[in-house]
Amino acid sequence: NIKSSLIKVINNGFELSNLKNINLVNLQEQFGIPKGNKVVCSIGNLSKHKNIPMFLNVAEKTISSRNDVSFVYIGDGPKLKKYEEEVKKRGIHSNLLFLGRRDDVLSILAMSDIFILTSSWEGMPNVLIEAMFSKLPVVCTSVDGAREIITNQINGFLVELDNIDEMIDKIHLLLDNE
Repeated sequence: NIKSSLIKVINNGFELSNLKNINLVNLQEQFGIPKGNKVVCSIGNLSKHKNIPMFLNVAEKTISSRNDVSFVYIGDGPKLKKYEEEVKKRGIHSNLLFLGRRDDVLSILAMSDIFILTSSWEGMPNVLIEAMFSKLPVVCTSVDGAREIITNQINGFLVELDNIDEMIDKIHLLLDNE
């Protein structure tokens, strides 16, 4: 028998030593992001629950309303080529890049300006912890695991699932108020 007062649940952690050896990436040079553009980043495998259609719609509407922002998505999956083709079809390929699987995620986060997560559901999203440790403002859908990390308007913004306009409003708020 162990006293419950002696038990502490730690949902997920983050290895702080990972932050020591970050090599900063010049996103403009490496990926062709227009000079001066703010970078909105998202990370995840390209599975259905990551809600890539919402990410695409948020990016497209944001890009069409302002010329000072680019979006990058780090992650891989069987639909990567499909999403890259969709971006070209929508005519936003110069401001929305799918970077595939990367080993320098923390370096890219360090050079980004905003982190978004459009998932339909999450367990405990490590990527939110990584983004917050990278000192990025976070906008994410109000789903289970995200609500355990983000307190709305305190340490990030929570938006309703599939509410594209609400997410765009928060992105604009952050872009306009560095």
